[in-house]
Formats: sequence, structure tokens, C-alpha cells
Amino acid sequence: MSHMPPSAGPFAIELTRGIVSVRDYGAVGDGVVDDTVAWTNALATGRTVIGRPGDTYVLDGGLVVSTAGQVVNMTGCVVKLKNSASSKTILRLNGTGAKAVGGEWNMNVANNSSGDSFGHCAVLLSGDFTVAEDMYVRDSYGIGVKGLGNGSYREVRRCRFENCAGYGVFFDGPDVADAVATRIVGCTISTASTTGRGIYIQSVSPFTYQSRRWIVQDNTLIGPSGVSTAVGITGRGADGIVE
Repeated sequence: MSHMPPSAGPFAIELTRGIVSVRDYGAVGDGVVDDTVAWTNALATGRTVIGRPGDTYVLDGGLVVSTAGQVVNMTGCVVKLKNSASSKTILRLNGTGAKAVGGEWNMNVANNSSGDSFGHCAVLLSGDFTVAEDMYVRDSYGIGVKGLGNGSYREVRRCRFENCAGYGVFFDGPDVADAVATRIVGCTISTASTTGRGIYIQSVSPFTYQSRRWIVQDNTLIGPSGVSTAVGITGRGADGIVE
């Protein structure tokens, strides 16, 4: 019998899903050893994946969450992109309702500053109803959290982004269907860079499909003093709200 309320929807975590630690699959968490294989195996279980608070996990990027509703909770941990990583996107959420929660996500820009900056992000929201929540993302050559263009009901909430050279949060423009109900709420974005940007929700020419009914709410943006172009909010689409 399910004990979840009927309104829980795709964000609900099934009580029977279970929890695994990346430590159970061989992760070391010492900030030196590459823990990518251990993470891959833990994610493949489809269960909620956690780390041990105080650990630092070095990852080569390219990790994918494919299971609907799966949660990756790194509260109390550091997730660090490996030097010269094979993929500059650490974690991609493909499964409907998948969620990344907590942790410090160090994009290690000093050792990952080449290639397409739009491919550099801590978490990529791909599936519908995917969420990035309570994360601290820093030092990215590109973006903090990115949303692919074709997806709906995705959220970035209560995250902190620091020194992301491109954008704190960037949602690409849809090209096969409208992207509906993107929400970016309660985030703080700060940068010392004169080129860093804040939040961008995109629709692209010829605007056959658009970002619609998006909400950008209660966010704080901090840029270098005297540089008005460094941090801002750009929303392109229909029926969007900034407040």
C-alpha cells in the first residue's frame, strides 16, 4: 500500500525505493581517487544515491540518471570535476522527476577551461519534472545548472552559484515542442567576472516553439561593483514572470 499523498506527483520519493551510498560501490571520497565508476554503478541501481558527509568525490563527468524519480543527495559532500575531465557536465538528469540535492559542486575551472563553455555544467536538467535543489556550484568555465531546450516543469531552487563564467542558470531554447513551466526560485548567483551572467531562459529564432509560463522568483544576483552588464536576468518566451 502506498503511503504517499495523492498530490505528491512525480517529485515523490517512493518509500520502497531504498537508499544506496556511493561508498557501497567502491567510492573512496578522498578528493584524489577517481570515483566515477563507483558512482556509475550506484546510479545504475535506480535507488536514491547518497554520499558520506565530509567526503570529496572526484568525477570524470558524463554521469546519467535514467530512472524516473531517482534522487542524488550529496548533502554534506563535495563533488569535484576531475582535472581535464572527459565530459565537462558532471551529472545529467534524464529520468522524469529525477532530482539532484545538496552538496558543493566544484567545477574546477583551473583545470577545465577549454571547449564549448555551454557544455560545462554541474547538473543538466533533461527530463520533465527534473530538479536541482539546495546545491552550491562554483568555479565553472561555463554554467552552474543547465536545462536542455525540450523539457517542461523543471526547477532550480535554493541553489547558490559562485564564479560561473557563463551563467548561473541557463535554459536552452526548445526546438521540437514548447518548454513549459520552468521555475528558478530562491537562488543566489554571484560572480567577480565582468562577463559572468545570472539567469537566462531562451527561445530561439524562428520562435516556432517557445519557453512558456516560466517563473523567476526571489533570486539574488551579485556582480562586480560598477559593472552593470555582469549579472542579470534574461527571459525570452511567452507568459513569463520575474518577481
